[in-house]
Amino acid sequence: MNTDIAVIIGRWQILQKGHLSLLRTALSIAPRIVVVIGSAWRARDAQNPFTWSERQQQFEAVLESQERERVCFLPVRDYFDNERWNDAVRAGVAKAAGKGSVALVGFKKDYTTFYLDQFPGWQLMEIESESAISATDLRRIYFEATDMPAALTVIGN
Repeated sequence: MNTDIAVIIGRWQILQKGHLSLLRTALSIAPRIVVVIGSAWRARDAQNPFTWSERQQQFEAVLESQERERVCFLPVRDYFDNERWNDAVRAGVAKAAGKGSVALVGFKKDYTTFYLDQFPGWQLMEIESESAISATDLRRIYFEATDMPAALTVIGN
């Protein structure tokens, strides 16, 4: 599949291998990538420990310089109205990446990924999970660890 713009959407509350798989797939199919960072501007809590700009920095840390030039970041606040949130994502993607064909790259893991079906007109490209660990597991390890060096080793792997 070749498309003008590839979009990946998530909270990315600890960047992990599955998230990188989405990013790598997006980079392989489109010249322009939009990383939508959900739950932007929320107060920090155990589920959302990082600000949207810290999550952007996590992505930037894994991108090569030529890849970084192709990727833009779109922070989107939470709306408790799906239509309003969808409109904000669409408008932000159009502003960030311009016009062209759009592919939404995603992994349907559970009920929380219902949003992947909310963008008619965008081609959905589903990928398979490559990692059995989730960001939720990683946050739990990080925040509940009594042995921080061991926790960081687990997270690093």
